[in-house]
This record gives sequence, C-alpha cells and structure tokens, in this order.
Amino acid sequence: MSITVRGEDAICLLDILSEHTTICIEGHTCSGKTKAGKKIAETFGAKFFDTDDYIIKAPNPTVEEYEGMIDINKLSKELHEEKGKKVIVGICLRNILRLAEPAEDSIFVYIKCISRTSFQWIEENILDDLREGNIDITKIPEPHASDYRYILERSPQNEADIIFERLEENI
Repeated sequence: MSITVRGEDAICLLDILSEHTTICIEGHTCSGKTKAGKKIAETFGAKFFDTDDYIIKAPNPTVEEYEGMIDINKLSKELHEEKGKKVIVGICLRNILRLAEPAEDSIFVYIKCISRTSFQWIEENILDDLREGNIDITKIPEPHASDYRYILERSPQNEADIIFERLEENI
C-alpha cells in the first residue's frame, strides 16, 4: 500500500525517507527525478546514483531498450561498495535494480508530475494509443519507448511505497 505526498518541493518527503538506507526514485522521463534525488541525497549526505550515468552505448532510437544500455556490472559494483545511505534515480528502475541486485531493501518513490492546467504530466493519450495498437512503439525514440513500455508492463506508480505528486506549470 502506498501513500501519496503532494507538494512542489522534495523537502516534504524527507521525514518519510529519513529512516531508509536506499531510496529509489522513478517516474516518467523529465518528471523531476534527478532534481528531487540530488536534493534528497544532499540533505542526507547520501551517495547519488543516476542510471543515465551508467549508459554504455549511444541510444539507438528504435532498437535498444534502455535497460540494455546500462552497464549493470559497474552499477551493481558501485551500489555494493557504497555502505552508507544512497539515492538511486532512473526510468525503468525496478528492472535495472533487479539486474543489479542491490543488497538492501529499498523504498520506492514514484514522481508523478502534474501540470496545473491539464491535471496530468505523462502523455495519457500516448499510453492509450499504445495499449490500443494505434501507435507503433518502435517509432518512439529511446529512452521514451522503454519508459512507456515499462509503465505499461510494470505500472510502477501502483507499486511505489510513496507517490510524490509534484506540481508544475504547463508551459
């Protein structure tokens, strides 16, 4: 069972996260994972890991899945070497961490960025079109295709320990 936290700043998450050693932050591309993760890591003096920093090949827009672009061995080694508190951010994060086999139990935060004018951030119409077969996922460039595929298959927003609803102006 997850809880929902609403706010415009990651600070409102700190009390909830303070007792956990490994904090995993996932969400749709450009939802604010990195910004929130860095702020949380800085506040706790934690080591910050971004899966984008472990990309080993240039993304191929139609062939490669995001998880296949990550140097899992390097990420796994560095996660196991870090004995203190850590914050890990990325898309498709549960799939990547399943491969990296982190040692500790983790708390998962799903960042749901909500536009003030449209009341959503993730392109729900694209998800609907993908579900109905109206859009060919091979036509969507990486990492977005992997991100959509992951959301459709795993529903990370339903599996998260915390849903952080972050508000943003629709520009």
